Amino acid sequence: MRTVAVQYTLHQPHRNYTLLWNHLRSIGAVHVLDSFWLVRTTSTAKQVYEVAANYIDGNDELLTMDVTGDAWWTNLRDPKVVQWMHGNMGTLRAA
Repeated sequence: MRTVAVQYTLHQPHRNYTLLWNHLRSIGAVHVLDSFWLVRTTSTAKQVYEVAANYIDGNDELLTMDVTGDAWWTNLRDPKVVQWMHGNMGTLRAA
């Protein structure tokens, strides 16, 4: 298993991106920051990208990367996100 980060910039502010968000939730992703999600998966970052790309427009930006391992953060306010990170990532430290 690996942890893959999904980050996007959506350039159609009035478009409904619910399908993208529902897809991310359906694969077990946790919504960490405004446009930043993490998912624990057996898929590669490329495979996560290829599916997520079906839910965005051609001018939107999408980045996926394998971030399995250590993580540092500050002021993450959602305790569910912090709990998910503790259960699904390597060494974690709040700065």
